[in-house]
Amino acid sequence: MAAVLLVATMVVGLPVGLLEIGADPRHLIPDPWPRWAEIDIWLERTWHAARFALGAGTLIPGLLLAVLWVTWLAMLGLVLAETIHQLRRGIHVVRSGVGPRRWIAGLVAAILIALLPQSALALPATGSTPVATALHDPEHPDRGTVRSSKVSTVDGGLARRRMVDPAVRPECPRVTVRPGDTMTSLAHTHLGDPRRYNEIHRLNADRIPNPDALYPGDVLLLPPPAPNTPPAGTRTVTVTAGETASTIAQREYGHHGGWWQLWEDNHDRPQPDGRAWTNPDQLRPGWQLRIRTPAPSAPPSTPPPATPGTPATSTPAQPSTTPTTPATASTPGTNISSSQDNTAGEVVRLPSGAIIGIGLAISVAITATTLRLRRRHRRRLTTTLEPPTPAPPLPPTVSHLERAAHQHGPLPPRRRDWPPPPAVLTAHTATSQRLTLDLAASAGLGLTGAGAAAAARAAVAAILAADTLHPAELLITDTNASRAVRLPDTPTQPPGELAQGIAGGVRCFDEVSAALGVLEAEVARRTRLLSEAELDADLPAQAAAQDRRQADPGEALPTVLVLATPEAATTPRLRTVLEMGRGLGIVGIVLGEWPCGLEVAADGLVTTTSGEHPTAVLGARLETLAETEAAEVLGVIIAARGGTDTTTTALPVSPAEVSSSDTAGRRTRPAPVWLQVFGPPRITVVGKEIITGLRSLSRDLLAYLATHPAGATAETLHEDMLSETGFETGRAQIHTAVSNIRSVLRQATGRSSAPFLRCINGRYSLDPDLITVDAAELTEAITQARAAATDPDRIRALRLVVELARAGAPLVDVGSLWAEEIRESLRQQALHALVRIAELLRPTDVEAAADALTVAITVDPYAEPVYQLLIQLYRDAGRREAAAGIYRRLRVRLADIDADPTRETEALVNSK
Repeated sequence: MAAVLLVATMVVGLPVGLLEIGADPRHLIPDPWPRWAEIDIWLERTWHAARFALGAGTLIPGLLLAVLWVTWLAMLGLVLAETIHQLRRGIHVVRSGVGPRRWIAGLVAAILIALLPQSALALPATGSTPVATALHDPEHPDRGTVRSSKVSTVDGGLARRRMVDPAVRPECPRVTVRPGDTMTSLAHTHLGDPRRYNEIHRLNADRIPNPDALYPGDVLLLPPPAPNTPPAGTRTVTVTAGETASTIAQREYGHHGGWWQLWEDNHDRPQPDGRAWTNPDQLRPGWQLRIRTPAPSAPPSTPPPATPGTPATSTPAQPSTTPTTPATASTPGTNISSSQDNTAGEVVRLPSGAIIGIGLAISVAITATTLRLRRRHRRRLTTTLEPPTPAPPLPPTVSHLERAAHQHGPLPPRRRDWPPPPAVLTAHTATSQRLTLDLAASAGLGLTGAGAAAAARAAVAAILAADTLHPAELLITDTNASRAVRLPDTPTQPPGELAQGIAGGVRCFDEVSAALGVLEAEVARRTRLLSEAELDADLPAQAAAQDRRQADPGEALPTVLVLATPEAATTPRLRTVLEMGRGLGIVGIVLGEWPCGLEVAADGLVTTTSGEHPTAVLGARLETLAETEAAEVLGVIIAARGGTDTTTTALPVSPAEVSSSDTAGRRTRPAPVWLQVFGPPRITVVGKEIITGLRSLSRDLLAYLATHPAGATAETLHEDMLSETGFETGRAQIHTAVSNIRSVLRQATGRSSAPFLRCINGRYSLDPDLITVDAAELTEAITQARAAATDPDRIRALRLVVELARAGAPLVDVGSLWAEEIRESLRQQALHALVRIAELLRPTDVEAAADALTVAITVDPYAEPVYQLLIQLYRDAGRREAAAGIYRRLRVRLADIDADPTRETEALVNSK
């Protein structure tokens, strides 16, 4: 019925609607048609008519009506042609290709099946015309609708097609055709190559002469060997209730990003229930997914520590072509998985000799970005027009990890996944294989040995830095555990409910008994929520808890990591709490002897395992963090989550090098090239933007030199922009970019001999006589405003700042770390100037003052003081709705960093 209505709407409803609104198609046809000798006059008359219609505003509607009538004619022709074709050749749906013919064929087939049911169904007798592959309905697999691209006659009926004598070719495996199968898909599934479908056809040509005509239930012989098992190098897992592609990838491959590998290996493959995986977000319990197995690890060996002072580099994974089954625990309760994809084995070596995975480095880099946004949110603005105070740099370890993360590629945006990834302990083998040990698999993991504290610190950092909707929380039960982790100035807090949230995500206790009281209350709360959810009673406790967390992401059930040192008096109670919390998101790391444990050497090497843990981790090297490194990393994580920012006491740095060039004030004629760094970097020549021709590195190089007027050497450019490449390769790329810039600008300006980029004593810089930079113009305008004697003179100078900053935040889309400090300096200069001009304009021109503050919000969407000024301005002008809209805009923006407007802002909005 839906198909009939849709076709009727297209064929009848569209022209009727057009006629109702007066769109007579006869008005679109020339009357009379011109003779050939008059064609030039007719074209000229038509051109003038189109010009007049454009001026009158009727040209665009007329063209739209013409397109609609032509589209209707095309659809009518397709519907008629497809109807005639299917009545003559048999009802079918076009399987290949894209475009309107495919969906029109589907609509016509659906209508014909409904009107002529006998022609669409396969008859159980000879002489009937079978149709090929039966497409199943994903929601109703028993409603198979068959289709065909070719016609064939079944000699001997369906019974002959559905039975093969066991004595016939016993070496050939048998397979039963399901809805959705084709010989090509069967060849892909069972033979690993869709092009081998002709081998299947040759074996079955006596019973099924037409390879394009298959019935569900047909039995096919397959070339030997073709068992219905996963191909070499893969294994099969069964999807259980509540699982998603991301959670399966995390469990099997060690990271959520592996879902694409699952999708590549399993999409469109028939499943036991006759359906197929066609949507990455939809998995069904009972489906069988193929998992690529990693290569076996070599004999354990310790990676050589980095030489002190040597820069850390990312060690790429060495791919292996020998598949093997990943290590599994000897006890069902233990879960260890291995992974070896493009990033799994990459490690970052820290100056202390410790190693961590690239995944943790990326998480820390994302957290550092969040901390910068929080700092901008809290910064107080001034109107003095003095040079901005440089923002405090991040700690050295965090900067080190940021560089490694950026060398790996652009940082992914915050995803805030839910449910949260499993809390794991990560190790790396000598063959670049990553092993992840699920902490929820046992009631606490004990770490002993010289490297126990370092491994615990890395595990804590990885779990707290995970990008989840409700971030993980750390509960430290005693002072000994707190000293081992070396948290940065974390105060001891009184007992309370974990669900209410913890500033910075960390809570410390002096006594184990007090911490256990809080944990027991949390276990009881989560157990009650689980029972009230009325989940499937057949699910195990851990799967049910995971289903609960996924079903209601709004319920704050974050992972709780318990860090403790064992005490004889409280050990039984701690073990009980951790045992009950295994399926509730509560996991534990114990620094001491424990039933399930690992002995860790000083360099992170696992030397001994005990309890349920498999021997596969023996010889692997755990991720570790030294005391100072952990304090810096955890300090950034805590500050980014709203805790005390202890990272602001780092070493000071000199102000960013952004100033107008010496020749800017003496320029007698405008430069031919305009270079804009506010907003995405843009290059304009005589009012026309250069969009093509410039390479990506060339644009970044122009932006770099625009914000470094003194220039930079090839060595400096390599260090800041291409540190992931070798020096010779990087220098060659820089020289190529310089040549590309000169070539494009010379062609655009017509100045064939102009250098545009100067190279004096090995330093590259922009030629200020040929290239004008908006950042230099902005700095010059602020300098003039600072020196002005009267307010009107200041306003005249600062109006240029408003126009230059209107393009947006500086250096947008430039993700390199060199841009961060420059971006912050330019942002502060612009904000202070914009707030200053708004202050000067407010008494006489409210709209201009509001415009300046709106531009300031564009430059820094997280600067709450600017929102406060704009809200106050609108309220004083009686525009309460506009003030409320600015407040809502602030709330939406602060949600990106898990922050709320301050009480001062709320009081300002709610004041009478």
